[in-house]
Amino acid sequence: MDALIYSPVPSYPANAGNRQMVYHIGKYMQSAGYVVHYVYCTFEGLSKEQYDQMLQEWDYFDVIVKSPDQPRARTMGDVYAKDDWYQADVGDFLLWKVNAFDIRMVLFNYIFQSKALELLPRHIRKVLLTHDRMADRHKLFDLYGMQREFFYTTPEEEGAALRRADELIAVQAGEAKFFHSVSNRPVHVLRQFFPPRMDVTQKSLRLRRIGYLGSNNLINFESIRSFAKLFRHHQITGRPLTLVIAGGVCDRIRDLAGDGIEIIGRVERPEDFYGSVDLVINPMMFGTGLKVKTVEALSFGVPIVSTRAGMSGITEATHPYHACESIEDLLQVIDLLIRQPTALAELRQASRKLFSEYYADTVAQLQKIFPRVDSDGATTQFEREGLTVEAFEFGHRGWYTSETDGQGRVFRWLGPDPEAEIAVNVPRHMPVACSLSVINAVQPDVIKSIAIEIDGMPADVDLGVIDNRVTSVRFVVPPRHGDPNVKTRFTIKLRETISPVAINASAKDLRRLGIAVRNLVLRPG
Repeated sequence: MDALIYSPVPSYPANAGNRQMVYHIGKYMQSAGYVVHYVYCTFEGLSKEQYDQMLQEWDYFDVIVKSPDQPRARTMGDVYAKDDWYQADVGDFLLWKVNAFDIRMVLFNYIFQSKALELLPRHIRKVLLTHDRMADRHKLFDLYGMQREFFYTTPEEEGAALRRADELIAVQAGEAKFFHSVSNRPVHVLRQFFPPRMDVTQKSLRLRRIGYLGSNNLINFESIRSFAKLFRHHQITGRPLTLVIAGGVCDRIRDLAGDGIEIIGRVERPEDFYGSVDLVINPMMFGTGLKVKTVEALSFGVPIVSTRAGMSGITEATHPYHACESIEDLLQVIDLLIRQPTALAELRQASRKLFSEYYADTVAQLQKIFPRVDSDGATTQFEREGLTVEAFEFGHRGWYTSETDGQGRVFRWLGPDPEAEIAVNVPRHMPVACSLSVINAVQPDVIKSIAIEIDGMPADVDLGVIDNRVTSVRFVVPPRHGDPNVKTRFTIKLRETISPVAINASAKDLRRLGIAVRNLVLRPG
């Protein structure tokens, strides 16, 4: 099935929240069987490098050159009318495109060129991705004494623009209610998502380096500038730390460098930035829409401290450090993290758990909005039979060599480190029910300490009935997006491993042991 994405922002480089949102949805659609036509109107320019990269990323890539007079002036006095930024060749090109390629669905980004949707045939499914609430957006800037930027209009104008689509996508539930109230259109809630990349970050026990990564907009500028001012005072009164600021926002704050503040500018690989800091902050003072920078940081498994505004739209957040009421409160939390030895590690685990819950919900919503279209109705071997990974197939990270029991069945002991890994290819488009067969433990309470991570994300585990020797550890792998050829990494963690000699002096086994495992059984969830 052919689908078209129209966007006034490029998908490359994906260095801002709106770009990342469009990119990840498009890549998911490709993985679900859609042939994706990406049409970009050059509101943010276009270099040869960008053109070449997007030509490779998408099945089809087309460019509409932004009119020289865009963005046009306001025609409704204090605010923009819904079509002030519209240019007729957008609608003309999309009409030709959908007819020439038999396109059945259009994902349209932002409201300000939505007049193009009026030209499209009725049989085409028209979905409008809002990104943000544009109605009364200017009032937030006025309230905080900041210069207005981007597009803003009235609720009535926004509602009229939204009604041009069949369905809407909001990035948080609060905005979804508003969009439905002004348009009477069905609204899906689809929040920004990133693949979990939790193996690239540090697992520091002490806090030394604090990081902030933000794009170049006024809200980010005012937020980090206000934090930096208080941070300098903290450098005088508290333990010296380093604040590392990265991203496009650095274009506005070069003068803040020095006295414990590093300005490193734009980064090509965010994983390098997140891997260089012990803690990430989001001191956002206000804003609308989902806070993409927060979700990206969580996807890398870093501990994060945020204001309530910086965690907006992430409804799973319950930890108090994820909902500070002010920048002053955020700095008080940083002081606590310095003084309490285990606080940073505990916050890291809470942040990873938060992302795990957020990611599972978001991918489920994504599958609902864009169902798979590449299935021919036939069941796969995995759907029919499942998969059993025997102990000898576990790999070597964290496992001793294979042994056999009295009946000739193979098992392996976890050790000497209290952490081991199993990597295996499993389907990503469906939930997968897993059972880890544990046949022994060096001590009964060792198995009770077991924790499972899936690609770095904590899983909820259910221990089967323990009879001193045999149990099953059950958990579920949620649906995930991404390359189906990439192996899923299961990490088994215990509180400790123990040498049998430490328990029984007559024992002859000097190894440090945890649990003995026979296999990992996976079935469609």
